[in-house]
Amino acid sequence: MEKLGIGIDIDGTLTHPSYFIPHLNAYFRQEIRTDEPHVYDYAQLYNTTPEEIRHYFTHVNSNVMFESDLLDYAKDTVLDLAEKNNVYIITARDMGLYDKTRKWLDRKGLGSIELLCLGTPDKSPVAKELGVRYFLEDHPTASVQIADSGIKVCLMDAPYNKDTVHKNIERVYNWSQARDSLIRNGAL
Repeated sequence: MEKLGIGIDIDGTLTHPSYFIPHLNAYFRQEIRTDEPHVYDYAQLYNTTPEEIRHYFTHVNSNVMFESDLLDYAKDTVLDLAEKNNVYIITARDMGLYDKTRKWLDRKGLGSIELLCLGTPDKSPVAKELGVRYFLEDHPTASVQIADSGIKVCLMDAPYNKDTVHKNIERVYNWSQARDSLIRNGAL
């Protein structure tokens, strides 16, 4: 059986899409519910600048993204995928976060999975270069870019991606449904 290239995002895909909202709420003194963010742009959500959001994640609470747990069935599904496929964790996190992200994945039991930190949500060029045929993602724009490049996308449902539709995108609501989709598409 041919090994497929599988790309997997971290934040909002392996983890809950709004795990850091309570932290941002405390910092910005707001009360946004975790099911409320209907935009992916957190500067827009908190009525601030992208620089202030970046400052929060790099200087105020740089560890928030390393405190999150994996969603139910994510670890088992990823490890099962890796037995039969070439699996890559491809994240928009900056390359400067590679070591901390690698250690976090190691602690979560995903140490055997290759990690790529791109520093941009545009993952389609790297996914194409790696021969990825199936991608698990939550970011609305990234999902469409990946789908436009001919890669099937398993879109992890989130409040901010409700309007994301494409012929190469299948919406799922949890990792159990993602696993079913992967089975239907020959990856498991």
